[in-house]
Amino acid sequence: MKKTLCLLLCLILSLTALSAYSNQQKIYETTSEAYKTIKYLYLATGHALPSTTGPWSGNELSLMLEKIDRSTLGPALQANFDFAEKELDPDPSIKTDAIDMAFSGSLNIEGYLHTNTDGIAITTKAGTVEKAFQGRDQWIYNSSSQKPFVNLAWETWPLEHFYSYFELSLQNSRHAKTELGATALSSNLFMFQNMSLDGTLMDASYPRRAFVAIGGNHWTAQIGRDRLSWGAGQTGNLVISDNIPYHDMVRFTTYSNSFKYTFLTSFFPYPGNYYTSDDKATGAWQPVQKYGPLSGLFMYIAHRFEGRLFSDKLNLVLTEGFVYMSKNNTIDFRALNPVNFNHNNYTQYNSNSTLALELDWTPMKHLNVYGQIMLDEFAIPGLEGKPSAEHEDYPEALGYLAGLQTAFPAGNGIIHASLEGAFTTPFLYLRYGTSASNDKSRTGDDDLTPYGLQYVVAIREWSSSLGQTYYDEYFLGYTYGCDAIIGNLNAGFSLSDRISIDANLFFMAHGTHDKWTVWDEVGGTQESYESTQAPTDSHDPLKNNKYDESSKNSVEYTAVIGANISYEFSKAFDAFVQADYIIKKNCNNQSGVNENDFQLAFGASWNF
Repeated sequence: MKKTLCLLLCLILSLTALSAYSNQQKIYETTSEAYKTIKYLYLATGHALPSTTGPWSGNELSLMLEKIDRSTLGPALQANFDFAEKELDPDPSIKTDAIDMAFSGSLNIEGYLHTNTDGIAITTKAGTVEKAFQGRDQWIYNSSSQKPFVNLAWETWPLEHFYSYFELSLQNSRHAKTELGATALSSNLFMFQNMSLDGTLMDASYPRRAFVAIGGNHWTAQIGRDRLSWGAGQTGNLVISDNIPYHDMVRFTTYSNSFKYTFLTSFFPYPGNYYTSDDKATGAWQPVQKYGPLSGLFMYIAHRFEGRLFSDKLNLVLTEGFVYMSKNNTIDFRALNPVNFNHNNYTQYNSNSTLALELDWTPMKHLNVYGQIMLDEFAIPGLEGKPSAEHEDYPEALGYLAGLQTAFPAGNGIIHASLEGAFTTPFLYLRYGTSASNDKSRTGDDDLTPYGLQYVVAIREWSSSLGQTYYDEYFLGYTYGCDAIIGNLNAGFSLSDRISIDANLFFMAHGTHDKWTVWDEVGGTQESYESTQAPTDSHDPLKNNKYDESSKNSVEYTAVIGANISYEFSKAFDAFVQADYIIKKNCNNQSGVNENDFQLAFGASWNF
């Protein structure tokens, strides 16, 4: 009898384990419709936002969805719940005993029409000519949104705990002899970017997403290439924004209903590969490299803690970030301690640390308030000085972002809206370089070099058209970087996975400080002290490694009004239209140079 009971118990346990088997390790990208739908459900039902640290595994998103009681929802929210649940249950088309696989793809045809093809030009110190509204990122519907002409994906689910993804794209190079927007009508048609045949346009820098993930219940690890987004911001986030095409990284995350921890190491090209320091007096920026071996180490290390409090009404997030550089490929391994306080490593010639505090609070159903504070350089009262008209010292470097958002059911869909503002000081994300330094204690050839230990990173891509490797630079943190005041209003309507309508109003006042500004101590004179007040209208007495400092003599003001509508006719076919009107006063921070442009992006996709 005992043996029979034991055998029966073992059989039940085996069947339970078999029925519970489910590989939930798929990684859902930062633009995931499943995550966006869960966020709207949280807003509508009174929860703090789901984890803002993306991307997410299927296991984590499923845990988020479990907090929502479907039976308490109205018809519109139930439809969104069902959509998210279906998205989190992928059905691989090829199944075997050891591995499941899925092949998918899309054919995307997009057109880009605008009115200003002869915008003001500015010449860099390296001799590169840049024109307003020409180039992928000069569009509101920019490279973060633009789709490749053909995109193919291969997914695998080996056993229970593994997942891999590889993406192959057929598209035009990001940079060409004639940039996107040089003609009134452009497209993503392969080799027909500006509506004329150009056989040199093939992009050979794929994949944008390629990684392996391993995980289980309440944890995941990912190694490879993917886009990241850390924060609730609509215009960007102070720690990591998803405007960077991808990170080459290793990421570990563990999570529960009330706590989440993430450790990240992300790698980028060392700036010495695309800067030249031969003449520190005249500038060092050089965006292209034809040949030559790569050298140097540039990595971003961060640990991020999220905690949910007060019956899931409040979410608190603390992040310590750490940029580490070495031109000799050496590293202090203390920096790789997942729970270290890297500020106390005291490696100022190799590293630059930041702290960020974020919170979001949902005091009632349909309303969420969120905020972010970034500390890059901060003078502790009584211990450290502040620059003034009489006193020279390191400038404070801070960033602030705050907003509120809502979502509520309307008919069979959801109405959502958000209002957001951001303020970044002139020196946020920037750091002194040897070419700007007056610090007599720093002598010799150290790791700082002219560009400084900055939170500015590059994506290295080959341009067949130019016949060179091109380095596109981005702020690792906020999309628009330092020295800016920004406001953004957004409202829209979505009907599950069928239709989405959005309208947006954006304003920005941006000072003269940019990715290529380097500094040391400021203050000591009224002119130098005023350069610490955002937004700045003068670049002196600072150094710019890309532009002539005297050309940046005014605050640039930008206003954008736009709308987007997308519709899914079926699982296989969808289309969109986006229109934006842009006004720029003092374009490129040049006084009296005013530009405007009407941009229309449209397209359709066949998904297979």
